[in-house]
Amino acid sequence: MENAPPGSRPPETASMEPPGGGELSLAHHGKTGELYAISLINVLYRILTLGVYHFWAKTRVRKYVWSQTSLQGERFEYTGRALEMLIGYALAMGILIPLVLAWQFLVQVLLVGSPGLGGLVSLPVYLGFIYLAGFARYSSLRYMLSRTRWRGIRFGLVGSPWNFALATLGYTTLLGMTMGLYWPMMQIHLSGAILNNLYFGDSLRVRFQTGTGGLFRKFLLFWGGAALLYFGIMVFIVVLFRLTTTEDSSQGALPLLQMAVPMLAVAGAVTGFSALWLAYRAAELRFLAAATRLEPAAGPGGQPPLVQVAVDFSTWEYIKFKMTNNAAMVLSLGMAYPWVLTRTMHFACKHLRLQGDPDLDALAQSSAPPPRTGEGLAEAFDLGGI
Repeated sequence: MENAPPGSRPPETASMEPPGGGELSLAHHGKTGELYAISLINVLYRILTLGVYHFWAKTRVRKYVWSQTSLQGERFEYTGRALEMLIGYALAMGILIPLVLAWQFLVQVLLVGSPGLGGLVSLPVYLGFIYLAGFARYSSLRYMLSRTRWRGIRFGLVGSPWNFALATLGYTTLLGMTMGLYWPMMQIHLSGAILNNLYFGDSLRVRFQTGTGGLFRKFLLFWGGAALLYFGIMVFIVVLFRLTTTEDSSQGALPLLQMAVPMLAVAGAVTGFSALWLAYRAAELRFLAAATRLEPAAGPGGQPPLVQVAVDFSTWEYIKFKMTNNAAMVLSLGMAYPWVLTRTMHFACKHLRLQGDPDLDALAQSSAPPPRTGEGLAEAFDLGGI
């Protein structure tokens, strides 16, 4: 793992001091109405161009969101170009489409009448998609960070997307083998693989301190609660049907009751499961943030942090926030996306804490070359985010 990006300055020129008692201010200034105006124009052009405008639409949204977010009163800037994303997507599809067609031909033509052999052949294909999804996630984030600037200085992500893809495949396999119990460790390892390779300019790097810190116990509470909720709902439905099934159950209100109560029970189960998951997710985000800090890029790891990261939302605040967003998206059939995105940015900037007082004037641009093309595979796997 690299200690500094290519072209970084030697230790003696990085004149930043250990953190004081200050805190960096992060704010979002975006307005829902302005984002809706951009989104409506994007939808119109998408229709007129049969979807080709998608990359220009995503770039417009990013430019607006980045420009409305500030650190220490100075706005971020997004410098990505739609053509870069389009070229990346075309290259990715040029690889994926022949592979998918070859797989379909092999399974449906050459292996007709051999379902067992077809399933055996399909297994490496599914594993390959998991691998490519990991590669796409890392490459997409690397591109987006390289096109993000603050004070004219860009962020960067070094390291190998191929290694990250292999780690994603291995951890996902362990996740399946453990019936989901490996989730906290997978999140910690993959987050570390990203954060420990993240830089800002040539003077500042991110460091992630691994270790579960009780996170696995919190996940066990979610996992056990979800299992109990599932079996409780199943028992409730079975008992209900037995109590309401009589000789004259086809008359009166019983048939309606038999249909309505299971539907309500399923809705309650989904709500309960979501609340349990979001309660764990809040703990996970607090853990990941607390394990993250910013250090001088030059020199060995383990130096005194310049900035310590933290989030200060409560579990209930996070549950309310996410459930409101999800309900708005479902009830509006996706049309509430600009409102949800604006609300999410305000929430993130309000609760993300950057504790420290680094010398920001000491930062300088990195000489490491950024990637040339955009998020091709991420678009193919719908992993592009904003």
